[in-house]
Amino acid sequence: MSTQDRTISPDLERFMAKRMGATTIEVNASHLSLISHPAEIANLIMLAAAQAEGVRNQQGEPSADLTASSRFVDSAPDQPLV
Repeated sequence: MSTQDRTISPDLERFMAKRMGATTIEVNASHLSLISHPAEIANLIMLAAAQAEGVRNQQGEPSADLTASSRFVDSAPDQPLV
């Protein structure tokens, strides 16, 4: 969610994300947050992909990659999960 987006209203983005049950992060950026905040966006995509695939190791625990991605997204400063 780009909080400074002037192309698509951040309030509209929040509404649509909530309606579809999406997990989002907020970044202090304009419309092209994937260009100005590539690490945050890439980690959110990796987390979503891993969760969608149900990534598990042989013991049924989340894989190291999923755990690392979760930690990064959860701990990113000023990037709360919505």
